[in-house]
Amino acid sequence: MRIIFARHGNTFGPDQIGGEKIIMAGRGQNIPLMTKGRAQARNLAGFLLKNKYLPSVMYANHLIRTWEYAAIIRETLLQAGVQEMPLYLDDRLTEMDYGDWAGLLTAGESAESNQVIERFGAQAWNAWQKQRIAPQDAHWQTLPEQVILNWQRVFDEVLRQYLQEQQILVVTSQGNLSFLPHFLPGGMPVALAENRFKVKTGNVCILDWDGKTWQLIAWDEKPQ
Repeated sequence: MRIIFARHGNTFGPDQIGGEKIIMAGRGQNIPLMTKGRAQARNLAGFLLKNKYLPSVMYANHLIRTWEYAAIIRETLLQAGVQEMPLYLDDRLTEMDYGDWAGLLTAGESAESNQVIERFGAQAWNAWQKQRIAPQDAHWQTLPEQVILNWQRVFDEVLRQYLQEQQILVVTSQGNLSFLPHFLPGGMPVALAENRFKVKTGNVCILDWDGKTWQLIAWDEKPQ
């Protein structure tokens, strides 16, 4: 079984609500894709076709940036003659809620350009960015433990429901995706040590089930 995990496309740019301001966008910031983000979805569909990563089923959460991304991919595949596949809404894939950090500008690594650093300090920012440790004083409504539990339930479900030869496409967001290494050999400690836990917009991670464990085929790969 193969699962292709895709982070949605670009949401910040000149044709976006709010312009090019980069903010901490969680589940409460339901911002749409910009033009480039929709182009990234079509590009990913081409990548799936080229590499024969044709999904039997697709999953996405309710946020417009992920749902639209998945819908564009699905429509592009159908137009190319791929057999129709269902697209399911799954709120276990919804992005994290960043509490008091949500909506703050995060354009740089200084207090002048990053409101999280300005208000909560560089130590808290770096703990999240480099170690995936959630802050204790920012009223986050989602913690890493819940994200990992949600992923465990997703993995358990797909292993029960789908055949070994099937491929699945999952579209979600950065916060959730960064905890996938928990299910790979070495877990999060290795991923953090190797700086292999973040995923850029429009990029994919590919995991294969060998019958016993999930094996990493690609991480943060740019579809081309």
